[in-house]
Amino acid sequence: MKEQLRDYVLESLGSIENKLTDRDDTLEAMMMISKEEIAELKGELTIYKAALGNGGLLLCISLMLLCYGGVISPQT
Repeated sequence: MKEQLRDYVLESLGSIENKLTDRDDTLEAMMMISKEEIAELKGELTIYKAALGNGGLLLCISLMLLCYGGVISPQT
C-alpha cells in the first residue's frame, strides 16, 4: 500500500514537473518574441525621432491634412 501511494505521488510530481517545464518553455519563447518586437519598435522610434527632428513632422501633418481633410481622396 505504501509503495503504491509513493508511486502515485512520484507519477503525479513527474506530471506536474512536465507541465511546468512546458509552461516555462512557452513563457521563454514569448519573452524572446517580445524582446525582438521591442528592439524593432525602438529602431522605428529612432527613425521617427530623426525624421521629426528634420522637419518631418510638418510634412506628415501636411500629408494627413491633404489626404484626410477632404482635399485629396485617400484612394488616389
